[in-house]
Amino acid sequence: MSGVLAIALYTAAMLHAGGAGSGLPEMAASLAATTPVARADAYLAGMAGGPADEPAGTSARRAEDPLRRPMELATALGSGGGLAAVVGVTALVDPGAALSAAEAGVGTGLVTLAHKTVLGRARPPAGAGPYTMTGPLSLEDLYQSLPSGHTSGATAVFGALGRAFPSAAPALEAVGVLVGLSRVYLGLHWPSDVAAGRGLGTWWAEAAADNRGGAPVR
Repeated sequence: MSGVLAIALYTAAMLHAGGAGSGLPEMAASLAATTPVARADAYLAGMAGGPADEPAGTSARRAEDPLRRPMELATALGSGGGLAAVVGVTALVDPGAALSAAEAGVGTGLVTLAHKTVLGRARPPAGAGPYTMTGPLSLEDLYQSLPSGHTSGATAVFGALGRAFPSAAPALEAVGVLVGLSRVYLGLHWPSDVAAGRGLGTWWAEAAADNRGGAPVR
């Protein structure tokens, strides 16, 4: 259900973004603008500027931020290397659970990459706002925002592991959520990028669990 909700919120935000030029009824665009994801994107857009717009001393204040290092560690855990390490350690305990997590991670990674390439959404540091899409014309990382790959991968891998080890599921779910929050906190993604990543990752975690037979090992 969480994956369905995340995709629904993301879809509503995109409807709001394209409402003016896509021929959607004004009412539909207005309703989409009231969703939590649309409001969060708009709030972040009001705070974020391009790198050249940062006031003097911003880097020093970031270095003093006590939450920055934990958020950077969460982002590192959600990277491809971090997730591969998690799967590798799991393989020492339960190869079947590791295989399920790897399947979920690879599947969501491929779908996420396809979305990023086709949509070409600008990241917050681009200073172009949350609804700038270049499409496949630009393959720069600065325009690879949607969906959040760290979020989708972490949600898929930790979600699949949570289905294999139900007693640890709440903690594993919390790790996936933290990875997504870290991407917004560090200014690298819009909230709707994370919502979309949560949706994709959840779907792949469930699909991997179904392929495994849905039988938990713990």
